Amino acid sequence: GGTTLHDFLSLCLNLTVAAEVGIKEGHDQDQELTQVIIDERKYINVDTTTEEGIERAARLGFLDIHENVDIVISPLIIPAATNLFSDTKKGVMFSLLRHPVERAISLFYYLQRATWEPTYTEQLVNMTLMEYIQSDFMESNWMVRFLVGKPEGFIDEHELEAAKQILREKCWIGLQSNLADSIGR
Repeated sequence: GGTTLHDFLSLCLNLTVAAEVGIKEGHDQDQELTQVIIDERKYINVDTTTEEGIERAARLGFLDIHENVDIVISPLIIPAATNLFSDTKKGVMFSLLRHPVERAISLFYYLQRATWEPTYTEQLVNMTLMEYIQSDFMESNWMVRFLVGKPEGFIDEHELEAAKQILREKCWIGLQSNLADSIGR
């Protein structure tokens, strides 16, 4: 999902991307923001997928190099919007949505083998899909939590409506099942 879009944007469209790849090869130690070439792709030397990376980008003047960035990829909407954009340097949010059941199944099989992920646990390796669904590892209302910035606790009707409003009013939406048409929009 995300990897496919990431590759398409950086390799096929030749866009300059701000994402976690930008800090590879020691670029997390750079003292100023600049474009770097990694795996024949253009990146800004920041990690926009963690709060620490977003704070570093803001501290090093991300808004000052804003015109050199084509795409910011981040799962952290609120910190990214607050620290990497302003009233005069705006972004457009877009999301490729996936059916939640398909996403949960894909995530389960991915996490079983993704030893490099911070959320990896050996407990998933021999677990069945049904055991995963019934476990505490299974995500609950991921998209709603993501949109309203509420990683834990009970999600009520108010938060659901707020998430739907964010999608309606602030987001270009595509469907992962129709990737080519969604990107073409």
